[in-house]
Amino acid sequence: VDHIGALRQFNPDEVDQQVEAIKFFIANIPNVRESPFAQSLLRHKLQTGDGIVVMLDGFDEIDIQCQDKCISLIKAIRLTNLNALYITTRPHLNGKLQDSLFQLAYTLRDFNQEDQINYLSGYWKKQLKVNADAEVRSIATSIVDRLSKSLKGNERSFIGIPLQCHIVADCFESQVYDIIQNGCDLEALLKDLDSNLNLDTLYERLFKKKREIYRQEKAKVQQVNNHILHNSLEDHMECLEIYLRDLAVKTIVSDQTHIDCLLGKSNESAATIEQQHKKREEGSVCFGLLTLNRKGEFQFLHRTYAEYLMANYLYGGFRLDDKLRNKLLDKKPVRQLISFQFLADEEYGGVQLFFDFMLIEILKGEKWRDTINRNENYEIPVHLKNFTNDCYDSSVQKPWRNCFSLAVRKEYMNIFTFLTCCMDVILEKSKVRKMVHAICKENREDFLLGFYYRRNCAGFLQFVDWYDDATAEKTDILYITKQFCNHLPHHTLQNTRLNQQEQKNIFRRLLDFMTKYEDTLKDVMEEVARARLYSVIQVPAMIANHPLAAMADHWQGMLKLFVRDDNFTFLLRPLLKLLSRTCDGQLLSDILRLAFETKDTMPQQSDMETVSNVLLDCCPSDGSTNQPLAPEVSRFILQMSPSVLHKVYSRYESAANMLDQQPETDPYNLTQLHLNIFRGDEKAIESLLAMVNRNLTSSDPKKKEEAEKLIGCLTKRGEAPFTLIYLAAACNHEPILCNMLNCLKNGLSRNAFHAALNHSGKFLDNAYDDAMKYKKNEMYLSILKAVKKIIGNEYLLDLAKKSFIIQKKFYFITVTEIQLLNHVANIFVEDDPQGYEHLNELIFYDNNITLIMYLDQSFIRGSISAIGIDKWINRLFDLIVGTFPLSIYDMLYNIVNVLNTNEEFSCFVKSITSTNDKRTSPSSIWAEIISRSNYGTNECLPKLKQIFDCISKQLGERAVEELILSDDRKVIAWVAFYGHTSMFNTMLASLSSVNQEAVKKQLEDNGPQMVLEILSTKLALSKYTYNYSNKIKTLKYCLENGTGEQLSQLVDTITVVHEIGGKTISRWSNLFSEIGENRLNCESEFQELTELFLNKLDTNDLRKLLLHNVGEGTFIVYVAFLGGEEFAWSILDRFSLMTREEFNNHLAADSHVIIQRVFFPNRALISKMLDYNMNPLNFFLAYACTDHLSEFIALITVTDREQNTLRKNREWRIACLRDKTSADKIDDFLQRVYKKLGRNPVYRCPVHRSPRLGQRPRRRSSSNERIFLY
Repeated sequence: VDHIGALRQFNPDEVDQQVEAIKFFIANIPNVRESPFAQSLLRHKLQTGDGIVVMLDGFDEIDIQCQDKCISLIKAIRLTNLNALYITTRPHLNGKLQDSLFQLAYTLRDFNQEDQINYLSGYWKKQLKVNADAEVRSIATSIVDRLSKSLKGNERSFIGIPLQCHIVADCFESQVYDIIQNGCDLEALLKDLDSNLNLDTLYERLFKKKREIYRQEKAKVQQVNNHILHNSLEDHMECLEIYLRDLAVKTIVSDQTHIDCLLGKSNESAATIEQQHKKREEGSVCFGLLTLNRKGEFQFLHRTYAEYLMANYLYGGFRLDDKLRNKLLDKKPVRQLISFQFLADEEYGGVQLFFDFMLIEILKGEKWRDTINRNENYEIPVHLKNFTNDCYDSSVQKPWRNCFSLAVRKEYMNIFTFLTCCMDVILEKSKVRKMVHAICKENREDFLLGFYYRRNCAGFLQFVDWYDDATAEKTDILYITKQFCNHLPHHTLQNTRLNQQEQKNIFRRLLDFMTKYEDTLKDVMEEVARARLYSVIQVPAMIANHPLAAMADHWQGMLKLFVRDDNFTFLLRPLLKLLSRTCDGQLLSDILRLAFETKDTMPQQSDMETVSNVLLDCCPSDGSTNQPLAPEVSRFILQMSPSVLHKVYSRYESAANMLDQQPETDPYNLTQLHLNIFRGDEKAIESLLAMVNRNLTSSDPKKKEEAEKLIGCLTKRGEAPFTLIYLAAACNHEPILCNMLNCLKNGLSRNAFHAALNHSGKFLDNAYDDAMKYKKNEMYLSILKAVKKIIGNEYLLDLAKKSFIIQKKFYFITVTEIQLLNHVANIFVEDDPQGYEHLNELIFYDNNITLIMYLDQSFIRGSISAIGIDKWINRLFDLIVGTFPLSIYDMLYNIVNVLNTNEEFSCFVKSITSTNDKRTSPSSIWAEIISRSNYGTNECLPKLKQIFDCISKQLGERAVEELILSDDRKVIAWVAFYGHTSMFNTMLASLSSVNQEAVKKQLEDNGPQMVLEILSTKLALSKYTYNYSNKIKTLKYCLENGTGEQLSQLVDTITVVHEIGGKTISRWSNLFSEIGENRLNCESEFQELTELFLNKLDTNDLRKLLLHNVGEGTFIVYVAFLGGEEFAWSILDRFSLMTREEFNNHLAADSHVIIQRVFFPNRALISKMLDYNMNPLNFFLAYACTDHLSEFIALITVTDREQNTLRKNREWRIACLRDKTSADKIDDFLQRVYKKLGRNPVYRCPVHRSPRLGQRPRRRSSSNERIFLY
């Protein structure tokens, strides 16, 4: 039943929307409005929810105004007690319903290929009545296979595959019959499908067949002259087609003024019109496209029939042949309707899709080619000129909603091509650019360019031509240049539908345009360079966010593509030439780094060679520039691949003597010494440096001056890209680096040499820093070796302390880093009697003792031997107290594994188990380690066992007992304190069974009292060392093993109040200080602990514990909060009535405090509760006041505006849609809200219906409201 008319009368602004919704259904359901009894029954059932299911079919078939009213009606009817509500729509409107109703849509499973084959086979066998099952199925299989290739996904999803099957079955019924009965060729039919089938032609076939069938049936009835029959039929068919067209327009268009504009008003009388309509309706029904609804009105069997006919009507106005054109576009109001509405609003998506395919006929025609090619013999049609100007007006007036923007957004390729070609030949280029700017401004920045890169190469070339025009102003060029720089094509290649040649054409045209307007690009790149400089100096995070600063990132992607993809290599030269002419050296270097330098790997040498060679080819070879490459670029290439830079500079080798030609006079700042370093010519360099040292003391002023200049070249870069020392280090020429350092050391005074080392320029540090930054391990080691040989271990130690591997305090991730560390250690100790002393300085520098985990055993052994085991161990343990690294067992195992003698092992055990007056803690190192809860995890146990095994093997079980029972048995007390049972068993495993029992006995006799002593220390209040799980284990141990007196002592200890950090806290309150989302999954653990207290404590101690303030309330409040009300009252039942009343008063007084603290800072808590523990949520609903409830509902249902769409609060949405298991919990939650606040707040929490007062909600696996897509 069509209820659109009634829907227009629905008033969504009425105060009582529920009443209005019930009135609507009573008034519009057939057989109800006529019967008072039926009206009363329906009203009662809607109010009580007894067996009422509502389905609203065809949401997509109503106009936008009615859609909004329909959504209001849906929201209103949801206020009644429906059992279920179903809404059906085609996919293009599911997003609107989801956002408006906050309900995810369900999509009905489409026919797969097997379903389609079965349908077609069954239909044709029934209709054709042939006995050829196998042959029919074979034909159906072939046709379905071709259809899957011919019809695109958006076409199939638009009309729906079941409808598509029906149309295909109907259209090809006669061809299938001919193939089976008359032996016609199936391949001919399949070939026709391949070449001519799309959405438009499929419907065209359908209408053509319906028309032909109707013509044949009509001819059988009328027995008259053939000529007369023909004329009569043609007139009749024309009338029918006009009627169907008019009905289609009225079906799609809701505004009567728009209908009159499209169809015109008839001058005939109402009676005549009615008579004509009746006659045409009868014929149209026979035509097989219409049906009667319950109101006795004719409507199309499917909406797509109306959409096709309306699209065909609109298309008739665009035809180029005046004989076929229907003159629609001759009227300005109609043109404006088409450009402003029918081709601009998504509401008309079906019409637009058909229209898009219909345009293919125009675009492939010869007249169209004459039009776009501006053929002299063909004049542009006036109706196209007028329409294009109207499109321009609509795009400028409404850049967010026009036919051009919609064609891009929906990727209507034919509409887009038609519009842009019309714009190109009809509008002035300045108008086109104005329109483009307006549209791009109102949409995403990559709105248009992204579309071109994905779908339309020809359109992009045309787009560039609009700007590559003599009429383009500088501001236009600047605008589009920035657009190009921010949205380069390489980003979209993974999703593009363009073939490789089209991609090449886009890149080539883009580079040609940028090269032509090089000066503009240079201005843009200067802005980029300034933005990046500001970002680095002032706000480093801006590089990722600043659009100009990030532009270098876009260029690097295209550069990387051109280097590594052979299909685009031919574009590398024009790209690098363009960048080298428009970027300064630093920006070009940044682009190169971004392209080739990654976090974990260095650039491939072949990539660097390719880039370097092309950059050199782009530079003038006549010496018109100061150097072949910018200094920053040369430095980058040297850092990445020195051999590549050598090849670059070898093209400019000079035979001149170094002392005769200084760098300042060389056109490329290149000297013979640079080339000798590249080649690794040690003899030539040694000879030259020896001459320099001699000349420094020469009496000849000229020679002395030249020698001093060369000394300057070693340490200062000047105009060159790098110093000579940097070059030697980067090329890993250790002997040459040694010669240079030696030259400096001998040529300069001691003070001058050390001043040069520590000068702000730091000639050696620069090379060393880059070696660390870029993980150039060979360069790094070469520098360290040269420093040790020439300068000595003290400066070597200073450099090594800065190392990236030394500064890594915790874990080395890669094998390479571990190998590098051991190379550094080897440099220290090789051929140096004092090397191990310096290595010890490195190990103990800045508490960096974790190095011990990764050093080879030989280095650890040598470090210990250098200063003695006693001194070395004590120094290590003094540092451990300050750091306590997570991997301490690995470190201790590496130490005991290198010990050789009983004396060394005894020293180790003695040092680790003895107290030290210098330390603030009275405990031993071993007790300190065990007292850290994180050292008792299962991950630590294998290394712990290895340590005990080593000690037991060397010293026997007595030493193991000494470790276990050290600090007067505090070690085992800490093990018991944390509940580290596995750790205790690991320790005992190194003892015999007799000794194991003896240790267990000591723990049994002394453990509970010692644990209580530990519990009384301030350490037990530390959150870092004593987390929630540890606290639970401690209390359980005491409860399970303590005597009555000890349990009373336990209660006294955990309820003692302390002042810490300005806060009042006790051990008992500290247990609940982190209550909230991190504790929600501890319900069973909490109840188990509470049960232990109930069973072990006497009444007085239990009362003291329950009434102790644990933060913002007494413990009994937290019992109800975490354990649930029933559990709390089961505890209170143990006490007298007076005590229960006292507890109840505390519960009422303190509940609001915990509610305020737990719920309102963290609205995501509800999602966690639905996963883990509903008790806190039930507590909230039981004890929260009305204001708290209202505030919380408002908090979790708040809406945020994202991209002009209202989105519901994320946490509530996730909670509701998480999975089926949470549905019952949500029902319970809504039931309680309903009882407290009534129906309206429940409906602010969408997805689930309101429960009825006094009735438990029905159990169900998921929400009962659905949006179906068909």
